[in-house]
Amino acid sequence: MSYDLCLVKQAEKPYFIENIRTGIYSLEELCFYLYNNVCLIDESIINEGLCDWIRDELGLTRLYRQLYEHMEKQDGAGFFVSPIFREAGYLTHAQMREFQEKLAKLEVQPDDVKQKLRGDYLFRERMYARAAGEYRSILKRRNSGKLGAQFYAAVLNNLGRGRGAVPVRGGLGVFL
Repeated sequence: MSYDLCLVKQAEKPYFIENIRTGIYSLEELCFYLYNNVCLIDESIINEGLCDWIRDELGLTRLYRQLYEHMEKQDGAGFFVSPIFREAGYLTHAQMREFQEKLAKLEVQPDDVKQKLRGDYLFRERMYARAAGEYRSILKRRNSGKLGAQFYAAVLNNLGRGRGAVPVRGGLGVFL
């Protein structure tokens, strides 16, 4: 027996999140993903495809308009995801404030740091090939003057780790 606790309509066709290769069927599932995967909030989430899915599959035209407006203005991830949480009534005020703080800390980080955090998350979730792709991408465009040798050594270390290993989180002392 299963229970469906969604307050908003469930989609017939899921929104596919490429980062984790998972389909999302409801606004509540989307909120769960966003809240628990702050480091994965990027253009794979903030895009027209998600806006269209919310309008077409969930029938939430007002939310669609809000999201599309934030996306066009390039207001940032915080402004984009906040209406999603509000629509679903997913977070308390305190949780929303904590989430916004995490997201704000992440948004000011250099792209390489954000990408390393994504790679570390994917590694912990045993998505090794995806994590390796993130690490290789960082090393390909390496700008040694900005982040320093320690950061790139941590990326190289994580790229070279085998199954079951824990990625090194350091490099800049950035922890979310």
